[in-house]
Amino acid sequence: MADQAPLDLRALADVDSPEVVRAALKSFRRRLLTRYVWIGLVVVLIAVGLWANARPDDLAEEVDAANPASFPDQVWRFDDASVALTEVGDLGMDVGLHFVVIPDDPHAPSYLEIAEATQGMGVGSFDVYERVPDGVPQLHATLGRSGCVPHCDHQDQWVIDLSKLRIPANIWRSS
Repeated sequence: MADQAPLDLRALADVDSPEVVRAALKSFRRRLLTRYVWIGLVVVLIAVGLWANARPDDLAEEVDAANPASFPDQVWRFDDASVALTEVGDLGMDVGLHFVVIPDDPHAPSYLEIAEATQGMGVGSFDVYERVPDGVPQLHATLGRSGCVPHCDHQDQWVIDLSKLRIPANIWRSS
């Protein structure tokens, strides 16, 4: 090998072979396009994963992450339980409400029902999250003992007026 003279590259310039160049360029473009497709696919999958992970899983997370939100800290006291409205959040087309229901007897759990609610979660003794349509200023609430729905011996009913609870209108009223 050491006996061979180096190849004169000027001699290659005289060779007229556009097919070789065309084939090499086609192969290069195919590899480049394939790489960019795979890289793009990976970027899209990572972005979808991050987006899906950032979305709230349930109504409780959605209300807690709502922006804007109001914290009226309104408490209603009844014969056998207390109900507190702790947070009202703007969920876009709906309004999310976070209630805390504290019965005097923890072994007789109460339920809270909001007549305008389109979705409820956590019916039980303590945290209750409700979703109501945007633009509803008055909510009709019922507090009773669980296990006796819909007719209980003891039910408390009242109206929650969001417009009178120091909750900004831009949270509960559509713009």
